[in-house]
Amino acid sequence: MKLFGAIFLVSFFPYFITASSWFSSSKFNPVDEDLTVKGNKIPGANPASYCSDWDRGNDHVTIDYINLLPNPPKAGKNLTIQGQVDVGTTVLNGSYVEIVVKYGFVPIVRERLDICEQAYELAAVECPVEAGVIKKEATIPLPWAIPPGRYYVVAKAYNANDEQLTCVSATVSFSHFGFQLIDQD
Repeated sequence: MKLFGAIFLVSFFPYFITASSWFSSSKFNPVDEDLTVKGNKIPGANPASYCSDWDRGNDHVTIDYINLLPNPPKAGKNLTIQGQVDVGTTVLNGSYVEIVVKYGFVPIVRERLDICEQAYELAAVECPVEAGVIKKEATIPLPWAIPPGRYYVVAKAYNANDEQLTCVSATVSFSHFGFQLIDQD
């Protein structure tokens, strides 16, 4: 889940998705989501787009760019995330993000995360986050044992007053488990 957490946090205000682990015990909150990646592509080397079913006219966060190195991410490797966002309003404690991750068509994570806790854990960003441009970079290790397949991620962010901040969706594919074969000669 760190990959999706990192993509979300970097997209959102500087790094918006980092949950506790890949298959953590999630709080399965109901979230209505369109998990197809349509809508407007987020600038940079990344698989992310703004959500197609989201009225961006009410957003308080604009993503200037996100770069993932490597792109696409690779199991068992470090992922460096660079991003810049324009925060239009102060982000206070109590702001949150609803994340849905599907493996194929099967939901594997539905979680509501505290944005301030996640931003501090990943990027040492403390709330309140004042309005303005934020530019950040972070590197996270990805586990080797990411099951192969296509993952669909939707992250909807809200402030403490339940006003929308932004919504991002992405599709990420992993082609193997990341296990290395060891020569037994």
